[in-house]
Amino acid sequence: MLCDRFIRERERKEITGVPVSSWYEMMGKGEAPHPVKIGTRAVAWLLSDLSEWMAERIAKRDAQAA
Repeated sequence: MLCDRFIRERERKEITGVPVSSWYEMMGKGEAPHPVKIGTRAVAWLLSDLSEWMAERIAKRDAQAA
């Protein structure tokens, strides 16, 4: 079983390739996962949420190509 972990903004951007402002716009539209509050002024995303989001994007691309 894989262990999930928290991903902070800098790494989230590296993993997804989506800039901060675009990501927050996508979250507002319900197109991207929301972060988890991990402190009074800190948030992070679950790696599994980001992986699932990327897999959904790939599946959508593949379905459109078929």
